[in-house]
Amino acid sequence: MKKYILIFLLLGSCSSVKNDSQSFYHGFTNNTWELGEKVSFPFEIIDTSAHYNVDGKLKVAKSFTFSSFNMGIITQTPSGSTRYKKINILLRNDFGERNGEIINNYQEITFPIYNEMKFSEQGKWNLTFEHNMPIDIHEGIIALELFINKNK
Repeated sequence: MKKYILIFLLLGSCSSVKNDSQSFYHGFTNNTWELGEKVSFPFEIIDTSAHYNVDGKLKVAKSFTFSSFNMGIITQTPSGSTRYKKINILLRNDFGERNGEIINNYQEITFPIYNEMKFSEQGKWNLTFEHNMPIDIHEGIIALELFINKNK
């Protein structure tokens, strides 16, 4: 009988292990991101006592001609309230050299969205991205990624 209780407790403790990081990927069809097109990442928050770092990663082709990339991000809580934030990603430094990492024929730039954020509600949150560039982007945009990591 003690064996069964021990096994039951062990299985119960394994099932309560929480994932401390979440990641999401959105690849752009035909390397195109049109004006008004939104990219949404829904995610779950369980632990409201923890602090999280929320980071993004932008992947663009080496042929991408802009030196910076502007986006707006809408954060929506489980209860429906929203917060808007602007992000400006510098793709090149003052000398014209590419920032971030160059991998084969594309450039990756990781950028912070929220540092040490404490989510106020449990449940399904949503981050929605929309580019604020002056034109449709018809070539060169490869992917947008989102990383949510619980601080330890």
